Amino acid sequence: MTHARIQELIKERKVLITDHAWDAIDERGIEVHELVAVLVNGEIIEDYRNDKPCPSYLTLGFVGPRPIHVLVALCKEHIRIITAYEPNPERWINSRLRNKGGK
Repeated sequence: MTHARIQELIKERKVLITDHAWDAIDERGIEVHELVAVLVNGEIIEDYRNDKPCPSYLTLGFVGPRPIHVLVALCKEHIRIITAYEPNPERWINSRLRNKGGK
């Protein structure tokens, strides 16, 4: 249901990208169409349902061989892209699983 709602809001073009996310994707060489591809075709790997003002979800998708995480808040009328990055191997065992002992 959650992923379907994210896809629906993307299709309806009800997407906000935070200033932080714009800075992150610019710095990391991630394109907007790649963010959309991750959110449409990727999977939710962590959820933060108690986040305020809206619950947020960490999604994982691949652009070619490149794994990309996108953190998105799911609000009633839109989604808000908070940040995006390639998972750091020191913090992630395999793009899906956090390394609890990592930095």
